[in-house]
Amino acid sequence: MMRANFLFLFLLIIILPKIGYGCICSFLSTTSVEYQRSAFVATVKIVKNYKNIPDTNEYYKADIEIIDLYKGKKISSIYILGGEVYNSCGTFIPEGETRLIFGTVYKEKYISTFLCGSYKKPLEAYYKRDQIGDKLRLLKKHASKHMVNINNEVLLYPVNFNRIYNPDSVNYFSLVKVELNRDRSVKAIRYLTKDSQKLKKAYEYYFKNQFDWRRIERIKSNQADGITLFFEINPYTNSNLSPMG
Repeated sequence: MMRANFLFLFLLIIILPKIGYGCICSFLSTTSVEYQRSAFVATVKIVKNYKNIPDTNEYYKADIEIIDLYKGKKISSIYILGGEVYNSCGTFIPEGETRLIFGTVYKEKYISTFLCGSYKKPLEAYYKRDQIGDKLRLLKKHASKHMVNINNEVLLYPVNFNRIYNPDSVNYFSLVKVELNRDRSVKAIRYLTKDSQKLKKAYEYYFKNQFDWRRIERIKSNQADGITLFFEINPYTNSNLSPMG
């Protein structure tokens, strides 16, 4: 009996830390948010996986084949958090599988990714439904040199934007580019999607009068003058409860 109790306590010691510190991927994180804070964005196929070397290394190397490159330089391998070493944000991508990778710089010279930056699969139905490919092509055209440090996705979430009741257009998305002056006042608003004049007026009012720009004080940018941000918004709803947030 004592031995059984000891074994139970031993298992709790091992399991509880993993439960308590589980990796949480934000449901507010959009394609545009991930794109802006990534140094490398591409659809890749995993060609070969390598063991964690040394064994204590949390990252393992994987050779890749780039299918579509949306941001960054062409590379032949990446480092993935996971493999033989446990990490709650770790992942393992089998050889032959295709994933959309959002990568950051690892040890100043490699590109790395982890669970929350590599879970999207281009062959899944939701990928086409959410128009992820269309969003990436627009971002590649307008934001391929753009890089910001966004620690919290909610900073770019369009809280309190009054969505418009239009059940037939609930899947429509807008990509809005907002340029700010150094004092965080709005310098210019540009629309990357084919938004109606009504939508443009709604966005202009929202960003100039409602959005709390104090929220972005924690965002760091690679731009010398002011800051430029890209917002992804689904402006229409099939519900009469229109405010977001």
